[in-house]
Amino acid sequence: MKKILYIWKGAYPWDVRAEKVCTALIKAGHEVYMLARWTGEELERETVDGINVIRVGYKRKPIDSLPLSLNPMWRKAIRSAIIETKPDLLIAREIMLARASGKIAHKFKLPMIIDMAEHYPAAMRGWEKYTKTFLRRLVTCYVKVPDRVEKSAVKVADGIMIVSPELTTRINREYGYPVDKIQVINNTPEKAWFEGVRIGCSNPVKEFAYHGFMTPDRNLDMMVRGFILAAEQDPDIRLTISGDGETFALCNDLATKSKVSDRIIFTGSYKHSEIKKLYGDTDIGFLPFKNNEFINHIIANKLFDYMAAGKPIIVSQADPMVRLIEETGAGIIADCNDPEKIAEAIINIRNADTETMSANGIKSFREKYNWDYDAAKVNEFINKYL
Repeated sequence: MKKILYIWKGAYPWDVRAEKVCTALIKAGHEVYMLARWTGEELERETVDGINVIRVGYKRKPIDSLPLSLNPMWRKAIRSAIIETKPDLLIAREIMLARASGKIAHKFKLPMIIDMAEHYPAAMRGWEKYTKTFLRRLVTCYVKVPDRVEKSAVKVADGIMIVSPELTTRINREYGYPVDKIQVINNTPEKAWFEGVRIGCSNPVKEFAYHGFMTPDRNLDMMVRGFILAAEQDPDIRLTISGDGETFALCNDLATKSKVSDRIIFTGSYKHSEIKKLYGDTDIGFLPFKNNEFINHIIANKLFDYMAAGKPIIVSQADPMVRLIEETGAGIIADCNDPEKIAEAIINIRNADTETMSANGIKSFREKYNWDYDAAKVNEFINKYL
């Protein structure tokens, strides 16, 4: 049995990827410790589903525990955790603490792997909280500090787990990082997660839905505009939007002012425990994400979730989603920057062979795009460094 220290910049519980990766390691017989950020939890230390969680900044001001490699509190916490737990390997989630993790790990002659779940610099440039003031725009968009942080993180990484082949290509192209040290680990769901969910879709399909964050890169205002056009022609369809975020007010305003407001439902934010019912009520999943620098290097969890639940999907022309839909046949592709094209896609999928799309998604999930498959890849990759 080996010991592994997973370093996560946020609160735990709960983060789905951190949970899945750590659980996969535990099931393989390893002992897993996690450094997480204290965000008001009662205990400084506790064991959560087999993960030994140590919280950084316990009962301190939030600013004291900012997850940055330059922060002395995190550097001290990483060193102390290494001395205490004597790990065989460090895994740093994302880039914010990766440089410190790598530098300190190497002083102890330990390997460090980054679990890179997204294109973080591009994500920051697309999030309002990082661009709403001139100073923040200067840092993220013009000086490009996040890109410099990523470069320094990649430089000290002994390996990288990554979420898409597209992101692998970018990391190799921009930093010359060897492809043989990168492993794609998709954000796929576990097979057991969909027990009790209504699998498949109605015939004909009626219930369209989006589940998740409502941020500008999700392009949800275009989805609402397109649905309004389609619903004015077809009285039998409904759209449910579950989630909250920066564009909630815009989408809600568009729906309220439309002639079909009674058929566009906003449920607001939801708990993870509620997702089964939300998926069960759905016929068609919507992923109208923008075709931009961020979206073109990630794959949303929801794409795999919809396939697992047998829900055909309408996706945008973002590269990874086009690749997955062309491979699996689990949905259709639309120009989601044009409301008229979205309306056309809605009408087309109403008349399409959605039963075959549903079956294709389920088959792809069972054979390849499930967490059992990706968990095996996690452990195979980790074993190179143990």
